[in-house]
Amino acid sequence: RSVPKLPSPEGVEYNRAVSWSTCSLSKILADKAGTQLFRCFLFKALADENLSFVEATEKLRGTPVRETRKELAAEIIVKFDAAINLSGPSRAAIARSANSTHAIDMADWEPAIKEIRRLLENDQLPRFRHSEMYIQFLELVLPHSIAVHWSFSMEKLLADKVGRHHFQMFMVSIRAGFYIPFWDAVIEFRASSALRGDEGRAKAIIADFLTDRVTKEIYVPHYVKDAIALNVASNKIEISLFDEATQYVEQILRNDPYVRFIQSPGYLNLLNSLTR
Repeated sequence: RSVPKLPSPEGVEYNRAVSWSTCSLSKILADKAGTQLFRCFLFKALADENLSFVEATEKLRGTPVRETRKELAAEIIVKFDAAINLSGPSRAAIARSANSTHAIDMADWEPAIKEIRRLLENDQLPRFRHSEMYIQFLELVLPHSIAVHWSFSMEKLLADKVGRHHFQMFMVSIRAGFYIPFWDAVIEFRASSALRGDEGRAKAIIADFLTDRVTKEIYVPHYVKDAIALNVASNKIEISLFDEATQYVEQILRNDPYVRFIQSPGYLNLLNSLTR
C-alpha cells in the first residue's frame, strides 16, 4: 500500500474546508482536496479500499467500450473481493456480472456501491470530521482574522470548528472536559424533534452527565437535576427539558473557562502560528 500524499492547502479557502464537516459524501468526493484528505484519513484507518472501490466503479460506469469494461470489472473483483465488506447477495451480483458473457450492467453493481457509500457516509466520514488530521488541515488554512474573532465572544468561538476544538482541549486540561460534550448532546436532543425531545436521548444525557459520581458528571445544582428527572418520570419530555441546565453551564463557561482560554498560551501560540 503506497502512502497517499496530503493535499496542499494552497488555493483552499477556510470556508471551503470547513464545509467538509457538514456536507454529504458526494460533495466531499466532488472536491479534489477534500477527497484526498479523506483518502489520507481512510489510509490511516486501514479503510482506504472503500473509497478506492467507489472510485473504481465510477470509472467502470464511465467506460464506454464493452471489452474494456469487462477487463475493468474483472480487475475490480480481483482487487476488492477480499478487501471490502459486502453482503453476500451484493458480492454475488458483481461477481456474476464480471464473469458473465453479456455486457456489464451497472444495475448489478448498484447494491454493492450503495453499501460501500453508506459505510463511508455513516461511519467513516463522521470519524474523519472529528479527526486530528482534519483539524490540522483546517489550521493550515485558518485566517488569523477568524481566530482573533474568537476573543470577541464565546459564541464566535463555539461557532467555529477549530475554535471549538481548541476550547475543548483547554477544558480537558482544566479537568472540565465534559461541559461541551453535554452542550452538544443537548443540541442533538433538541434537534431530534420539532415539538418533543427524544426520550432515549434524554435518559442517556441524564445517565452520562447528570447522575452523581458518573465519569462524565458535570456540576449542575441538584434542584435543576431533580426537575429534569421529574419531568422525564412524568413523560414531560419537551425540547426545553435541559434549558435551565444549559443556561447554568453557559454561565459557567462564559465567566471562567472562556476568559482563561483567550488568555492561555495555547490560544496565543495558535494566533502567532497562523500565516494567512
